[in-house]
Amino acid sequence: MGLFRSSLEILAEFVNNCDRKGSILQVGVTSLFVPPRDIVDILQKMELVSATDNGLRWKNNQDRIEEINKNKSFYFYSRLDNRKYIRPEFVYHALGFAEVDSVDIASHDDPTFLYDMNQPGAADSIGREYDVILEVGTIEHVFHIPNALWNIASLCKLDGEIIHWAPMNNWPNHGYYQLQPSLFFDFYQHNGFDITEAKIIRTVDDSERTHIARDYTYEKSFQSPIPQDGHKYLFLCRAKKREQREVMSMPFQGAYESHPDWRPGE
Repeated sequence: MGLFRSSLEILAEFVNNCDRKGSILQVGVTSLFVPPRDIVDILQKMELVSATDNGLRWKNNQDRIEEINKNKSFYFYSRLDNRKYIRPEFVYHALGFAEVDSVDIASHDDPTFLYDMNQPGAADSIGREYDVILEVGTIEHVFHIPNALWNIASLCKLDGEIIHWAPMNNWPNHGYYQLQPSLFFDFYQHNGFDITEAKIIRTVDDSERTHIARDYTYEKSFQSPIPQDGHKYLFLCRAKKREQREVMSMPFQGAYESHPDWRPGE
């Protein structure tokens, strides 16, 4: 999924609040539909870059960012649509991450690792874990959601964090699925994680690509957390890994589990 200025502002603040910033893995290469001047403006407002007589001074990873610019790797051309995009690594280095990797099924966005997240075993294939796993609009395009979620969970270090940015309502044919808060809360709470922060994002105007975020508290019910107003909605959450698990636990939906008379069949 691509990010526009207002969505990048929301996500950048969210990612900037991660506890650890050693390494980050993008699940799917983030597409940034944001002009370079706007990206710098966002980072300036976050006090991550300042203007000096000698150019821009970056708070984090100054040498790495200068190397990216010097080698003209600030941009890349997608072979999928032959358009020029800003490399997301630039933003994540500016946010403080020393290592920025990516995993994708297709090579057109030049990911660090090629892997089909439908298949189990991503952690074994990639061979390492990360402080932060960032999934921005990818898993709704993966048919096998349980395998995708368990791959992501397995790639996260103990006490590391996973961030999801997912289409929730009014995204017809964007992917296979529109993903609900209950999926993330129930899956992660059954697999050794705590959801420590969650937001609902409303797309205000498709033509302007503007977004409004509000905090969300999970309620184990079948009630919609949003009005049925025709706007596009997304879900943003942060999950922290508290326990190392070797086998995935399949959750039951919290709305059923919370009912006093509900019991699974034996």
